[in-house]
Amino acid sequence: MLRIITGMALLLIISFNRSGISIINYLDSNNTPPKLTITVGETEIIHGVNLIDWNGSSKKNNDFTSLILSQKELPVFESPEGVLFKDNINLDFGDNTPDSITVNDDLITKNGYLVHSRITVKRDVIAVEEGKYSFGLNQHFALMLSSHSDTYTNPSYRGFTITCTFGQNKCEYLFVIKLGPAWK
Repeated sequence: MLRIITGMALLLIISFNRSGISIINYLDSNNTPPKLTITVGETEIIHGVNLIDWNGSSKKNNDFTSLILSQKELPVFESPEGVLFKDNINLDFGDNTPDSITVNDDLITKNGYLVHSRITVKRDVIAVEEGKYSFGLNQHFALMLSSHSDTYTNPSYRGFTITCTFGQNKCEYLFVIKLGPAWK
C-alpha cells in the first residue's frame, strides 16, 4: 500500500504483517536524504551530505577538505580556557526524525586532513524534541597529545560526521568548524 502525505512531499512504503504496520522505506520527492539545519548559537553551519546506502546507491562527494575549500571563511567559536563551550551544536531535521544518529568528532588540519587517523570521539546526542537534537562542544582530547606549544595557542579545526538511518536508508552529514586556541 502506498500513501502520499500531502504538503510534505514524502513517500512512505508501508507493509502490513502479523505484528502490525512497518515502514520499509523513506523517500522524499527528490530521492535524497532529509534536509538538516545545523546551528551553533545563532550561526548556521554549512554542511555536505554523502549517501552511504540510499535506495541501493552510494555517493560520497563530500569530505572535510572539500567543505573547507567551499567556504570563504569557517565559523570560529571561542571558549574560556579549559572549559566547555557555551553553545551546543544543534541539529534540526524538521519533520524527519532519523531512526538512529551517531556523531563522530575528528581533529583535522586547516586543510581538512585527519590529525590522528585512529582517534575519533563519539559525541552523545540528546533528543531535544521530535526531529531536533543537540550535543555539547568541548575541546577534543587529542589536541592535548601534541608536544608543540603552538598547537595550544593556535586555532584548531574539527570535522564532524553525523551518520543517520531513515528506514533502510543510511547517509552522513559532514561539517567543519574552527575553534579558538585552547590556551591564550
